[in-house]
Amino acid sequence: MALKEKTDSVLQIKEAVKNLLDVANENKSMSISLSMGLVRTYLKDLLALYEDEPEATFKIDGLKVSVENASIILEQKLYHECNLYGDLVELRRFAKSMYHDVYDVFSQKVDNGTNEEILTWAEYVKFSLIMYSQSKHIVFSLSEDDENMIKRITMDLKAFKELGGIIYE
Repeated sequence: MALKEKTDSVLQIKEAVKNLLDVANENKSMSISLSMGLVRTYLKDLLALYEDEPEATFKIDGLKVSVENASIILEQKLYHECNLYGDLVELRRFAKSMYHDVYDVFSQKVDNGTNEEILTWAEYVKFSLIMYSQSKHIVFSLSEDDENMIKRITMDLKAFKELGGIIYE
């Protein structure tokens, strides 16, 4: 499994956000401008704290979350208003949907599956939870191994449904 639990560094976030702001700057509307202002404010606060108090990791982590959340909202606005970042927005949605579907099947397998099925679906839950968690970060991408695992999970979800399994929406 290539996806691993990770935390992006302040410099990685800064670079990703600067690229996002550059794109947003070319596609301004009122809501995009407001979101850009929020992202800039959070980024400025994060960089100032990182510069002044690099040992304040708890505060830095909190500001990183604020920067990333505001940046993802800006990404979504750029998608809806300018048709940009569509692949990334859809990948984030897919990560959430896949996690819920996989967890739902796993819950059913715990009640009436074999040990092998339970272990397989537990592995899928772990992978999809990590992917969903990482989708909430501004720096989010998949490796070839990740894409192969997604194909495997998708095929097993499809097979589960074809055998009469129910995935609750």
